[in-house]
Amino acid sequence: MKTFSKLLFNIMMALFVGMSVAVENPVAGFTLGVGMGAAGLFVSLPAGVLASTIQIQIWEDFIASNLFKGYEWLRTYSRSRDRNVMMGKFVYIPQAGAEPEVVRNRETFPINVTRRADTTLMYEIDEFSTETISIPEADKIELSYDKMDDVLQDHMKALNREVARWTLYNWAPTAAANIVPSTGASAAAYLTGATGNRKKFLVADIGSGKTVLNNQTKKEQGNRVAIMREDAYNQLKSDSSIQSKDNHDRYGAVWSKGDLVEICGFKIVRTDVMPRWTNAATPVKKAPSAANAATDEDAILLIDADFVHLAQGTIKFFGATDDPTYQADIYSAQVRAGSSPERTNTEGVVAVHGDTV
Repeated sequence: MKTFSKLLFNIMMALFVGMSVAVENPVAGFTLGVGMGAAGLFVSLPAGVLASTIQIQIWEDFIASNLFKGYEWLRTYSRSRDRNVMMGKFVYIPQAGAEPEVVRNRETFPINVTRRADTTLMYEIDEFSTETISIPEADKIELSYDKMDDVLQDHMKALNREVARWTLYNWAPTAAANIVPSTGASAAAYLTGATGNRKKFLVADIGSGKTVLNNQTKKEQGNRVAIMREDAYNQLKSDSSIQSKDNHDRYGAVWSKGDLVEICGFKIVRTDVMPRWTNAATPVKKAPSAANAATDEDAILLIDADFVHLAQGTIKFFGATDDPTYQADIYSAQVRAGSSPERTNTEGVVAVHGDTV
């Protein structure tokens, strides 16, 4: 009976593969399906080899389709550079050189011949991997839920959160011209581990950041977003300048069910994956892996979606069933994902930082 079951499985998988190929080439698909089916009559694959391979492919597809789940706004407010990924781990983006000089009523000839000096933005995207998780045989038998599915969901949550944290860090500006201070009244610092007071975020500060953004992007509107922590949002929402309905149009304040969802032309996103900043004269963004400090400052990121990008590289799911060393099934996942401003001068992204009092 066991031999018959294996034989039936091989034949069914042969038909599945054959039908997949037949979509493109019916003759080749039929031939391949019959050939694999016939081979299955005489050749016995090691137990679980074909099933394991197909299962891993299914999980890799699942990870690809669920990457950024919970942080979908990262894709909404950025450009996709997946097609610019080379060898699964390098991003290559051409950068246009200086524009040509334009002369009104030219009188001098011959005209100078120049060549535009283009450059490139190239970097290696990050690799994010989870720790290996084991699922003992007892868990597969005794638990009332599918632990494999539950484990994969945990992997996705952890991967997505970490990718989102580094994405915002990579997008955050470094140039002093792209960083403006908050100007509100003094309030106690709210970041974990931070002490002292910081100036509150005001709607006027978003307006100041927008002016910088407009000057850099040469446009006044577009697909724009203001990304902030919940605490920064509450300060902004409580600004007296937008409490009056008469001022809503003046500041572009859009409310929905009691929530401020847009201000000064920026859609508002509230998240817990914002980077922290130092309190230097020109604040410096801190990597997500950096330790918290009492002097840390928060910031609101103002982003024009045409000036930042995401790039998804290779995705790999590792799995071993009935591993003899652990006497369990073991799994882990690896994702390559990159992010960066579109321009090497980081134009199109402004940080409004909570200035230290």
